[in-house]
Amino acid sequence: MAYRVLFGSKAARQFKKLTPALQQKVRDLLTDAAAEPYLKSLILSADLARLRYIKFSYQGVPYRIVFTVSEERQEIGVLFLGTRQNFYRDLKRYVRSL
Repeated sequence: MAYRVLFGSKAARQFKKLTPALQQKVRDLLTDAAAEPYLKSLILSADLARLRYIKFSYQGVPYRIVFTVSEERQEIGVLFLGTRQNFYRDLKRYVRSL
């Protein structure tokens, strides 16, 4: 059974800023992750170890999508997405603000 994908408010704003073609690529990746979230993603390290991520490139630019997996609710919660540049610094700042 596929997990339901939900966007957090920050991730939803980041998603809206993407081009339509890049939005479709993100949708496709999240659809794949919803089918098998543990096989299609990697675990972040250190203080972000409870989060999972998908890395991909679009037109030569590296991107990351960070999410949590809720087994009991069968949900994937997308927290943060964007280009690799300064991504982890911005992600840590965002997670601390939660």
